[in-house]
Amino acid sequence: MASRRRPSVDREEAQALEAAVGLQSTGTKLVCIDFDATFVNVHTGGLWSASALELRTHVRRFFLLLVPLLCEAHVNVAIVTFSPQVELIRDVLRLSFSTQVVNQLVVRGDDRSWYLTQDQTVSFLPLGQTDGRHLDRKFKLPFVISAALEIQQRLGGVICNRDTVLVDDDVVNIRVANDSGIVGVFFDPEEQNIESFCKRLRKLHAPSLELEPTPLRTPSKKPRQGSGSVKLVAKSTHKFLSKGSGSGAKRRLRVASGSGNGRASLTFNMCTPSPVMKLKYSVDMGRPRPKRASRSTKNYSKKFLKAGLPAVVEEST
Repeated sequence: MASRRRPSVDREEAQALEAAVGLQSTGTKLVCIDFDATFVNVHTGGLWSASALELRTHVRRFFLLLVPLLCEAHVNVAIVTFSPQVELIRDVLRLSFSTQVVNQLVVRGDDRSWYLTQDQTVSFLPLGQTDGRHLDRKFKLPFVISAALEIQQRLGGVICNRDTVLVDDDVVNIRVANDSGIVGVFFDPEEQNIESFCKRLRKLHAPSLELEPTPLRTPSKKPRQGSGSVKLVAKSTHKFLSKGSGSGAKRRLRVASGSGNGRASLTFNMCTPSPVMKLKYSVDMGRPRPKRASRSTKNYSKKFLKAGLPAVVEEST
């Protein structure tokens, strides 16, 4: 009896499924996807003159697989774009997905069908994070907020910035999103393989590594193996001198010579003079000799004269 084969799942389908499960596990409520050069592999510039059917052929297969999976996982999806051709984009979505999926999607383009005021952003974005900046249509932030507000009106509840993910090929939009508390994930249209983008998505739900505390050890009197002697290794003085390009550093290298021949010494003396020796030098040097020392010097001079040796001449201090 021949065994039935299970339907095979290719790599891109597995990547889309993993991305949908990962976004759901992080508590994502809204995924906003850019259209030009992200959802489709061309940049229309808002001036697409061909049919929607032809533009449908440029939709990336990864997003064709990801969007229905996100809808099944109860994660809202929105298309945010600077293009004013909103009806064209809706037609592309109708050609790409089922009616059930299309009815759940939100499209925000640069048209007059919506507007946004600062008072409407309070539930989504605390203005203390951006001070009301980036709310004009030069950035994707107002498009994302408007899409979140429409979903709130449809389904109820609140969608905040921390519940939202933006996928965009523009690094400026990603930076503004991250500065506003939205999770921005960069999509590189030049990458042929979608795996690099999936790796960036995995970082969203990667478990954070917790540092384990260092266990305390009770001091032991038993000597450890190999700890019988301690070796001090002297290294080059270049480590202890400044490596700057100024003349001061070069001068310190020249002065650090031990033989006076102009070459810098490559040894470092690890021995420090004893404080007792320092005290002796500071007390004895520079003070007049006592009388007893002068007498002993005179006696030695007399002995040297008797022996025919030159006398010791004592200088007055």
